[in-house]
Amino acid sequence: ITPSGGSFFDAGLLFVTPTVQLNSATILTPSTLFNFSQTYNGFRIGTSSAPFSLASIEGYGWGLRTSSSIPANYLGYYISQDLGTRAAASGVLTPNWLSVTGTMSARVSGALGSTLSGTMTFTGSTSTGTTFTYQGNVALAPDGRLTFMYGGNATTSTGQPITASGTIQQVPGTYFTESGSGNLQLTTTTSGSLNVGVVKDTATLTGSRTMGGTTTPTTASFAAVLSSPNPLPGAASGPGSASLQGVVAGATWETKWGVATAASPEIGVTITGPVTIDTNGKLLGQFVDQANNASPLPPDKVSMNLVSVPTGTGQVTSSFSQTASGTFNQVASGDGSSFTLTTPTQLTGTSNGLPVTGLTNADLKITATASAPGSFGNATGQPITVTSVGAVGGLSGGVLTGAAATQVVKTISGTVYTPSYVGTAALQPGGGSLPPTLTTTLNSVINVPPATGASATHTGTLTTTPKP
Repeated sequence: ITPSGGSFFDAGLLFVTPTVQLNSATILTPSTLFNFSQTYNGFRIGTSSAPFSLASIEGYGWGLRTSSSIPANYLGYYISQDLGTRAAASGVLTPNWLSVTGTMSARVSGALGSTLSGTMTFTGSTSTGTTFTYQGNVALAPDGRLTFMYGGNATTSTGQPITASGTIQQVPGTYFTESGSGNLQLTTTTSGSLNVGVVKDTATLTGSRTMGGTTTPTTASFAAVLSSPNPLPGAASGPGSASLQGVVAGATWETKWGVATAASPEIGVTITGPVTIDTNGKLLGQFVDQANNASPLPPDKVSMNLVSVPTGTGQVTSSFSQTASGTFNQVASGDGSSFTLTTPTQLTGTSNGLPVTGLTNADLKITATASAPGSFGNATGQPITVTSVGAVGGLSGGVLTGAAATQVVKTISGTVYTPSYVGTAALQPGGGSLPPTLTTTLNSVINVPPATGASATHTGTLTTTPKP
């Protein structure tokens, strides 16, 4: 569940080379002027490296396009892809995954029934307090596809200017809503200077999904991890709920891809993220966000994972949370630009939900690459704590798959590092002499650079089995 050259999940199948062509020479004449506006709810992933003055942006969103003068075939719900770049002063553009909200307004001209061309303005803000205004040429096709080539400026919450440019593509989609309720529990732990909270269901949530005029009963599992240098609430348990609204696109015979906004009153956040709905009706969603703290404290981070299936279809869902501790070894490359982290002996801990509720063993491996020479060194026998949560689903008795989020707290020579990861989860049911095995992948799209300023691409796996 990581970005890859503009093809988050299966988004690359929807957002291909634009078929809507912009015409910069379009002249807006009073007799053919039309206005339309759009809401926008999305997320944006920024990747960068030292000195963090340039960033590549991959963003996705959903919204509703309306107009009092343009026919309905141009309008309606859409999903959106934003590929662009950002430039700022050194140290401003650190890697992040943020929620984005805003509005778009456009004035276009042309003959109805053909592509309408003109200009658009996009104003909004991110979850870390950055505000922006982008402007540029826009083209809107009769089938609802839109291309917007923009440039503009943004300002961070601390007043730092950012220059932006990019291309936004939008395709029509189907709006849906989903809600589920049940019982949730909160547990908290402290690892070094970081407080980590886990919110998950104590049993599957029950609810329904409405899409295309049809309402379907659903069963869902939900788990979230929160991390903050600030104190978190104490352990609690009680009634809770989660809800989604968003847009998906795709044919009936293929997995639909889209974007949705998730809300959980008990966590107190509303986050937008990617979702898929497969041909069996299984929905998978992952929702990530962060909020800044005063420097030099790291940001608060949250990742929510949800899987739901139509009730009575032979499919099941389950959530999990696990914590394991031990020691790790880190071996750096000769020039210090990469490292491999392994656990020489298995981490030990506890699991709630999968693969069992009780004591577990875990093996962790993380590889970091693509950093500046001299960024990393060796470490032997250093302490590490791993907290991983997620949700999976699928046919009963088979391999259950879903999404996971992992928070790592590791210490090297007295310095504490707190990288956060998102990824996939897969539960092998086991059988005979083989134990059930939970494997989660780790991808570093929401890392904040460590104190050294080194930034790298991290990938890894965490494999958990019941403790004999």
